[in-house]
Amino acid sequence: MVWAGVIHTDFEGGFVKAETYAIPDILVHGSETALKGVGTLRIEGKAYEVKDGDVIHFGSMSSPP
Repeated sequence: MVWAGVIHTDFEGGFVKAETYAIPDILVHGSETALKGVGTLRIEGKAYEVKDGDVIHFGSMSSPP
């Protein structure tokens, strides 16, 4: 079962990517821009298993109403 589709039905068909980083990384480096520079901000797909302490920005393509 795709749990994101249960919680957010708009994600089920239009999920594109998730930008992911860990809280300890942001505390060390100070910004998302710095995380990109050191390579700890990752792009993950549907198969990624969320870990405790992850921060995730979801990207999706919504279908027109």
